[in-house]
Amino acid sequence: MFVAASQSYEFDEAAFAADYRARSAGQPSASLLALAAAYDTGAATLFTQRPELWSLATADHALNAGPALPGFA
Repeated sequence: MFVAASQSYEFDEAAFAADYRARSAGQPSASLLALAAAYDTGAATLFTQRPELWSLATADHALNAGPALPGFA
């Protein structure tokens, strides 16, 4: 949903809309599938197997929380 532009990020409305439509249809988004693949699991079980990812993703200001712990994305 965000596209790198030099050193900053820009919101990509088309990517957001595509992601929203896929999730509304009950399909995991491409970004969730990629994250699950990085952790060698499926999208349906990613957050139960790695609950710290859900905590990070839903925490206030998660993007500004600082660097990830060693071994985590």
